[in-house]
Amino acid sequence: MIFKNNFLKIRTVKMTDKNILIQRIMNHLVKEDDYKRMIDYECDGIDISMSYDDFILYNKKCLKELSYDDLRWDWGLCKRLNRKVIGLMDLECCAIFMGSYIFYDNNKNIVVVNPR
Repeated sequence: MIFKNNFLKIRTVKMTDKNILIQRIMNHLVKEDDYKRMIDYECDGIDISMSYDDFILYNKKCLKELSYDDLRWDWGLCKRLNRKVIGLMDLECCAIFMGSYIFYDNNKNIVVVNPR
């Protein structure tokens, strides 16, 4: 019985941690103005008929489907984006842009965005 209670306690703590990670990562999703720009340009990988609120809900759903370890990885990525240590290179002009936000595309792949 003691083992069962400890297992439940550990599982509850991980679920709480998972919810906290999801909330933290949600703060690093593409902002509404940038999302509108993505819609205007009909960017690949997004459903352009989706409102920003639906876009946020879709991203939250994608996050909830991730394992605890994957969420920790995504959170680490978000922290590095905050520190401005993730660059993205455009091979056409060889310019390097700093990544700022993330979102999940239609295939549930994480995408790093550099805003204009």
